[in-house]
Parts: sequence; C-alpha cells; structure tokens
Amino acid sequence: MVSDPANCMSCAPVSKPSPAFSKMATLVNRTAQAFRRREGPLLLFTATVFGVKVVAWAWTGPLWFDEFFTYFLSKISPVSEMLKALPADSQPPLQYLIARLFLHLPGPLEVVLRLPDLIAYVAAGLLVYRIVRRHGEAAQAMFAAVLFWGGVLEQTQAITARPYALLMGFTALAFASWQVASERQWGRFWPLCGVSLGLSGAILSHHFGVIDTGLFLAVGEALRAIQRRRIDCPMLMAIGAGLLPLAITLPLARQSHVLLGNPLLNDPHFWNKPNLGMLAYYIVTAPPALLAILLLLAVISPAYHRPGRPEEAAISVPAHEWGAAAALLLMMPVVLAVAIAGTGYFQPKYAITTTIGVAVLAGWGLPRVVPFRPRGFRLLAAAAVIFVLATEIWTVTMHFAHPTAGNSPAQAAISPLLKDAPPGQLIVVANAYEYAPEWWYANAAIRSRLIYLFDLPYAERQRDFLPELSLAIDRKYAPLPIAGYATFLANHPRFLLFCSGRPQLIWISTRLENEGWHLTPIATSKINPLYPDTLYQVEEPQ
Repeated sequence: MVSDPANCMSCAPVSKPSPAFSKMATLVNRTAQAFRRREGPLLLFTATVFGVKVVAWAWTGPLWFDEFFTYFLSKISPVSEMLKALPADSQPPLQYLIARLFLHLPGPLEVVLRLPDLIAYVAAGLLVYRIVRRHGEAAQAMFAAVLFWGGVLEQTQAITARPYALLMGFTALAFASWQVASERQWGRFWPLCGVSLGLSGAILSHHFGVIDTGLFLAVGEALRAIQRRRIDCPMLMAIGAGLLPLAITLPLARQSHVLLGNPLLNDPHFWNKPNLGMLAYYIVTAPPALLAILLLLAVISPAYHRPGRPEEAAISVPAHEWGAAAALLLMMPVVLAVAIAGTGYFQPKYAITTTIGVAVLAGWGLPRVVPFRPRGFRLLAAAAVIFVLATEIWTVTMHFAHPTAGNSPAQAAISPLLKDAPPGQLIVVANAYEYAPEWWYANAAIRSRLIYLFDLPYAERQRDFLPELSLAIDRKYAPLPIAGYATFLANHPRFLLFCSGRPQLIWISTRLENEGWHLTPIATSKINPLYPDTLYQVEEPQ
C-alpha cells in the first residue's frame, strides 16, 4: 500500500537558506570554533586592542579638574599629612597611595598618573571573562568581556586618574575569588584571601565600595546558606576581614560629608540632584553597537532546525551566582537611592560595578534566550569579533591617523585666546573646571597671569558650585592661585576675563555686568562650537 503524498508531512519540500545566508552561517560557525581552539590568543588579542585604545587616549588627553587633585594630594609629604588632606577630596586613600608610587615611573604624567586605572580596567575585563567562563563557553566569556571593555562608562574611567576603575577591578576580583571559594571544600585559602583583598580594596578605593562589593557578597552568601542549610563560617571570616578597612574610611567619609556632602544635600539650587530618571544611565554601561550587531545577526542568520552541539547545551550556573550577579546589575538603583537619601549628588560612575553585573548576566543569559537558541554561542562569538574589528580597531586606527594624533596634551588644553591675549593684564578664568588644566598646561608667561576668583556664599546660590567649593577647600594643598572676588576687584580696576565651557559655571560675567562693570569682547574661538571661548576686556564702573 502506497501512502498518499498529500497526507505525508515528510514529503513536504524543505526550504533552504540562500547562498549568502549559508556563507554567513558558515562564517559564524567557524568563528565559534576558533574561540574554542584559540581561546588564549584571541583573549590576549582582544585585551590588547582595548588596552591600546585607552592608552592612546590617556597619552594625548590632558588631565582634567578632578585628576589634578589626585596628583596634588598624592604628592603631599609625609603620608600622614596626605591622609589628613583626603576629606577635602572626598575619597579613601588607596588611589593616592598607588599614584604616589607610580609617579616615580618614567613617562608622561598623563599616562603614569592614569596607569593604575588602565591596568585595573584591563584586569577587570579579564576577570569578567574568567567569571563567565567558569560556567559557560569561550564565546560567552568573550562576549561578556567585550561588552565590559566596550562600555562608555568603563572606558571613560579607564583613562581617568580617579578610583572608579580600581573599584571595578577589586569588585571583579572579589566576585571571581568568591566564585571559586564557594565551590571548593578544600584548598580554599587563596580564594578566600582574594575575597578579603577584593572587598578591602573596593572599600579603600571609594566610599561606596562597601555597597558595591558588599551587596553582591551578602546576596550570594544568603542564597548559599539557604541552599546548604548552614552558614559558611570561613567565608564569613574572609568577608569580615575584608571589612576591616572601614575603620579607616568611615571617619574620612564623615569628614568629607561635612565639607562637601552637607552643602550639596542642603542646597536647593544644585543642578544634579539625584532622581529616578537617572536610571537611564544604564545605557552607558554597555556598548549599544555590540548589542545591535548581535540582534542583527539573530534576525538575518538562517534558523537551522537542527540540535545544537553537546557543548552548546546551556551550562548550569549556580543560583547563588545568578543572585550575586543580579545584585551587581541592580547597583545603579541601589546607589541612586543612597544618593537621594544621603548625599544629594549622583553620577553613574558611583555605581560603576553595575557594568560587571551587566556583562556577566549577558554572557550567561543571552544563549538561554529563546530567539538565540540553539545558535546562541555562535552568534555571541560572531558579534564580539565584528564589534572588535568594526569599531574598536577602527577607532584606534583613526586615532593614530588623525592629524592631531601627535599633539601634546598642552595643545589640547590651552585655548588659543590665552596664547594671544593682550599683554600686561591679569586674566581671570571664569570657569573653575577650565581653570585647572588651563593653568597647569600654560607656559610660565601665561600661567603667571591666570587667576580664579571665588566667593562661596555667592557660588552656593548658583546651579553648580561644586568646582568652586573644591578649589576653595583644597587651596592649601593645590598650587592653583585663587583670590577673593571682592578683594581682587578692589585692587584691579582693569583685567581680562576668559570664559569657556558650560554657561552654568560662568556666572561671574553676568555678576560683573549687574554690578556695573564694562565687559567688551575682544576675541572669540569656536574650536568647541557647542561652548565657544570668549576673551573680554573688563573695566571698572565709571
């Protein structure tokens, strides 16, 4: 008996992907296989690409406002005096102590001062790779590392001599060490030491470090205790040892809150009051281009209905590690809530360990998302490679090919208006943020003429008084010349005024005009079209 072809499902024609899609699928498959066979070299190559990129930026980028205080305070001798000065900059001591050591290295100040943060950024990415790889394929781990290294927030802090890259590095160390220590019954000494070192390093890097690292450890250990029905005493001892630096940092935090925190918290005019809309900062924790590439590959790649390879089966991740990674993912709203309640000021870098949670959960979770099965690992591998080749290597190449690639940081920092300013008069820099780099990179002739005028009672009625407050508090530690507004005007009936940067920091020009002083623009530069530089001749009222 012959079956009816009309009723035979097996006889239905099978659609085949187009040749272009077939070639794409072959390329994606080969990329994934290369990740398995050449895992070490590919990781080294990728880390090198991102490392070269941030070093190139650090080499040519001038130091900015906050970085000068890292430099000035780290140079204070003896160390005991340096520690006394730290509340004025609102940071724990580790960044300054490390900078103090690195400043003995040869090389440009911009690179040497930022080198600890460059190292921490690369190391954090390698640790993210290790965390994901422990319960995943090489493609998953590489995608997570590339997602981490490619984020705007991470790259920005990698080239900034402030403690946020260190905070990422120590938090990643604590997570990777805790991951190993939580799996072992024996041979746990060094992983437990890593937990203590990571936690204490995070606390000594930033005052929010105890939250960034402590929260994921608390969540992870709580879940482990529920699963095991008993407490891991050695782990709790390691965590307790890691909390010991709080004895040093809490007094510093209280002093910083009095100097900087209370004025911000109590000022109704401050422009950057924390609010729930700031959760949109999640967008800077990962490169949107990488996620777009992954989504595009998932849409246009042919969907073969064939079982995945055995090694492509979803690898189990312990529940307590899912919970710890989720705690890091939620660091943004947690730190934002702390800022709303206690500091009155928030920037996404305060919750920078969110980036680790985003990367780890993406590496573990994306292959489990239904649209990516069973080809999730292959798509992650291809997306990571395309992103590195099409964006990061291209960016590095264009950076070195640009005509300004060989320029010194001073060429980027100094406005041409200052170089060509009429001689014989002092130059008041209106913007506190701009003042530090302009003064530092100016030659001796220009530097001797630059000055900033401060008036804290007046500044605190403006939208952004924090830079002026920092200059005033740190003036006994920093060599930047500043003078009282009223005293200076009483002794200088004629001077130049240099205005550059955001208008909300240039209130002195409006104040002078309201008080009857005559401001005559004598030169303008539109190198920055968004905020053109202007040089004024200022004369006392008649």
